[in-house]
Amino acid sequence: MKAAILAAGKGTRLKNILGEEPKALLKICGIPMIERLLHILVKNGIQDLVVIIRKDATNLRRFLDDKKNETKITIVQENTESAMASFFALEPYLRNEPFLLFTVDTIYKEEDFSRFIDFCRKNPNADLLLTATSFILDEKPVFVKFGQKGRITAVGRKYLQSGRLVLAGMYYCSPKIYREIENALKHSIEHLSDFFGWVVVNGYDVRGIEVSKVIDVDDEGDIKEAEKLLECRKT
Repeated sequence: MKAAILAAGKGTRLKNILGEEPKALLKICGIPMIERLLHILVKNGIQDLVVIIRKDATNLRRFLDDKKNETKITIVQENTESAMASFFALEPYLRNEPFLLFTVDTIYKEEDFSRFIDFCRKNPNADLLLTATSFILDEKPVFVKFGQKGRITAVGRKYLQSGRLVLAGMYYCSPKIYREIENALKHSIEHLSDFFGWVVVNGYDVRGIEVSKVIDVDDEGDIKEAEKLLECRKT
């Protein structure tokens, strides 16, 4: 199984910590986020990776080049302005088979990651599999509505404000959903989560599982919460 990692973020709100370094190299518990994700992927048998980074991310490029002796890594360098733009830019590398998709700045426990991988292997014919969590620590949470037998019936911000579960940053995608790129752009869809909502609305087979606490690292407070989650920082 192939995995794609979105790592082209600027980390603007963490600039006082990062300086000129890319967000993917931000350290949580003393380990760069990208390194932690690569370690978990390899540990779970995922060794064919595509990573999108910015054109000026020299140190990140060097880091990934050094990891090529451990796993197969295809590096794509594009200055995209959003996760959705990064996802669309990876289409030529992902069009032939189902793949896992991760944002580099999402922190979760390894056991939740392993549960998700197992879920994917048990549902290989789904068009989109996603994770959801009841722990909401996000300025703009994206809510997820479950139907029967784990089916996802809605994904979005505006109309699910009373929801209990939000997107948790781990995905499995059939390349079939790339067919919706043109239509999504015509409807001015700008966010990856809204694109996933579009996929649901248009009748694709979308399912999900609930995982425990997940931290989307956007600011210094999130770093502290992530280190608490990974138990390298005392409460």
